Amino acid sequence: MTSQTRQRPSTALLAMRLFGKLPLALSARLAAGLAWLSAWLPLGMAGAYRNALINIMLSHPHLNWGQASRLARRALAGSARNLADAAHVWSASPEENLSRISRIEGLQAVREAHAAGRPLLILTLHHSSWELPSLLLGRELPATIFYNPHDDAQLTRAVTAAREATGSRLVEANARGIKAGLRALERKEAVVIVADHLPKGRNNPYVPFFGVPVRSSSLPHQLIRRFDPAVFFMYSHRPGNDGRVEIHFEAADTALHDPDPQTGLTALSVGLARIIERAPAQYHWTNKRYARTAHGPRTLYRRGSVKALRRARRENRCARLEELGRH
Repeated sequence: MTSQTRQRPSTALLAMRLFGKLPLALSARLAAGLAWLSAWLPLGMAGAYRNALINIMLSHPHLNWGQASRLARRALAGSARNLADAAHVWSASPEENLSRISRIEGLQAVREAHAAGRPLLILTLHHSSWELPSLLLGRELPATIFYNPHDDAQLTRAVTAAREATGSRLVEANARGIKAGLRALERKEAVVIVADHLPKGRNNPYVPFFGVPVRSSSLPHQLIRRFDPAVFFMYSHRPGNDGRVEIHFEAADTALHDPDPQTGLTALSVGLARIIERAPAQYHWTNKRYARTAHGPRTLYRRGSVKALRRARRENRCARLEELGRH
């Protein structure tokens, strides 16, 4: 028996297995209910809700406090549903997962581009049941998917196995993984990038996301310029709370192929925002997407922003970027 097989499951892996084995309807309701309740804690304690609220205020500054806070509560519950859904996907069989897909839009265009010998660049995001689209794509054609590993190695192995269950190949978003992605595009296959991640490298440009310049990955534009792939957005949508999921593929705007990086990446960001706006409560607003802005503070998600949020609540408006955190 190897040391790996003797290793006890980590807390994160056990939690994933527990939630994943529950009926999806139960785990989703439980997660959403707990998240909704947590949103009513004081702002200094409700970290996930505070993150969602800040993101929604920065991306929708026209809302008043009441509108923004209601959307943030719905989004927090939606994020909890998303995570419960992900745990279920990681624990279920590929057949069970794919059986939940009630509608598929735009897949034929992807098939035709692949059949014509075009490399494919698929851009996706943390929206709704975000694990299912890649499983569907892996069943259809060869796909290499970039990912960021979890801090827990056991959980990363389990999640990777689940994501590769229909044939896709996961590669870490580092230099070695990028080389694998380049080889996949050279073979006229598909490469999938989660395009709403906050990249770490300082050489990545600032691109408007809902009007606020944030650090954004330059990799999609580099791949487009080098390989001229057919580019599609891929995302999911929950039409209700019964577990059914719709999968959508949409051809990206031709502006993504512009030789100017700022123009191309701005078009990408606009495409993401358009998808999010169709069902904003299903987007994963708790991600710290504005942690690296062109001119804003680096601490806006910390408790130091609570004072500015309370002031905005008294004045029934959205907090502004320059008010939040400490410069």
